Amino acid sequence: MTENTPRMAPAAPGNRLGAKLADQAVYILARACCYTLLVSVLDVAPSAKWLTPLVWACGWTFHLAYDTYFVSRFGATPGKMLLCMRVATADGSRPGWRRALCRSLAEWLSKITLGAGYAMALFDPQRRTLHDRLCGTVVVTADKEKQEEQDKIPVPPVDSAGGGLVGLGGDDPVFAQFAGEHAGALLLRRVKGDASHG
Repeated sequence: MTENTPRMAPAAPGNRLGAKLADQAVYILARACCYTLLVSVLDVAPSAKWLTPLVWACGWTFHLAYDTYFVSRFGATPGKMLLCMRVATADGSRPGWRRALCRSLAEWLSKITLGAGYAMALFDPQRRTLHDRLCGTVVVTADKEKQEEQDKIPVPPVDSAGGGLVGLGGDDPVFAQFAGEHAGALLLRRVKGDASHG
C-alpha cells in the first residue's frame, strides 16, 4: 500500500453474507412478479415449457441491471447499504458502470465454482472474492458521516491570556486549513466555555 492509497477496512464476510441474502430476497421478489405478470395478466399457461426459462431469464436480467445500477450509482446495492458497506476500486473510488457490469457478470464464476469464488474472501487479506479479484474491486466498510469524522479531530488548546491557539502559527498551512474548516465549531466551543465560567 502506497502513501497515497486510502486506508480502507475490508468488510467482514458475515456482513457480506447478510447483504447478499438481503439482495437475494429482492431477486426472488422480482422473479415472482415476473411470473405473476405472465400468468395472471398475460394469460400464459403455467404448464408452458418456456415459462420457467423465461422467468429465470427475466430474473437474471433484473439481477444484472440491479447490481450494475446501484454499484455504479451509489457504490453499493441496497443490501450493502443496509449493512454499511460499499464496493470500491483500488484508489477508493466508486466503480464506473462498466466495472460494475463486469463485476456482476464475473460473480457467476464465484457461483458456478460451487461457492469457491466466495470462499476466497476467507483467505484474502482484503477479503476479496474471485469476482473482486478479476475486476479490481474490494468491499469495504462504508465511510462514516462527516460529522462523526469531525468529532474525532482534536481541538487545539486555547491560550487563556491571548485567546489564540497554542502551538499553531498564523502562517502554518495546517492551521489555515483547520481554521477554515472548523472555525464555527471552535467558536461555539469557546463561547460555551466562557459561559460556563462566567
